[in-house]
Parts: sequence; C-alpha cells; structure tokens
Amino acid sequence: MIEYSGITYTILEESSQKHTMLLVFSLGFSYVVLGEPFRQLGQVMSIYAFIERNGVQKQLPLVFSVMSRKTKSDYLAVFRYLQSRLGYASLEGFVLDIEKAAWLAMREVFPGVELKGWVSHRSHAVWRHVQFIGLVETYIESGHN
Repeated sequence: MIEYSGITYTILEESSQKHTMLLVFSLGFSYVVLGEPFRQLGQVMSIYAFIERNGVQKQLPLVFSVMSRKTKSDYLAVFRYLQSRLGYASLEGFVLDIEKAAWLAMREVFPGVELKGWVSHRSHAVWRHVQFIGLVETYIESGHN
C-alpha cells in the first residue's frame, strides 16, 4: 500500500497471471485519465456507498479500481481485496454493470448479498442491439422513444 498526496494506492499482482495488472486506489474525486493498456480492454470500476438521511439519498465515492482486463479472476482479486478491508461492515446489496464476469465474481466473494443491474447499462445494451438488427425506425414508430 502506498500513500501519496492523500490518495491510497494498492497494487495487486497475481503471479499465476501474466500481463495482468490491477490497481486499486481511493480518493475524493472521480476524474480519471487512462492510457494503455487500460484504454482498449480495461475497466475502471468505482464503488460508492449510498447513504440515506432525512429521506434524502446521497452517493459517496469510496474506491476506484483500474483493471487491465475484465475477467472473472480480475474481479475476484479486486472483490477479495475489498472483502479483506471491510472488516465487519454490513452489506445490503450491490448494483453492478451488466457484466457476466463481475456478477460471477461478486456472487462468489459475497454470497447471499442482493445484486442488481445498472439500468442505464441495460438500456444502452438494448439500444445497441436494436440498432444492430436494423429496427431503429420500427422502435421509434412504436412509441418507445
């Protein structure tokens, strides 16, 4: 673990996996600029806490992870690291991208915790499929715009 200018960095490396790099860091802002190898195939994963007070829900950024790949083993490494740092925190659920590897890893590391998909990712996936199969005009004409 490295501390620099108020940011905590933890570099996770697994010897059994070549060409894999995982960087987990936490900071007070969410603007990240990525270069290679992360830009093409990588994943920026952010974890937020949702806190409700006086009927108002706030989103608090907690952790950001930059991954060079999006495989189940990469997600497992990040989630296991987070699990080791949580202590006795009570988790109610997770909202995840529609990403099979992330869901499989989350279920393995945090069994029994409720998982939900991120609605905007699902909507974008459906729209891309509608475009791919050439049904944009039909979709709009049917009133789904």
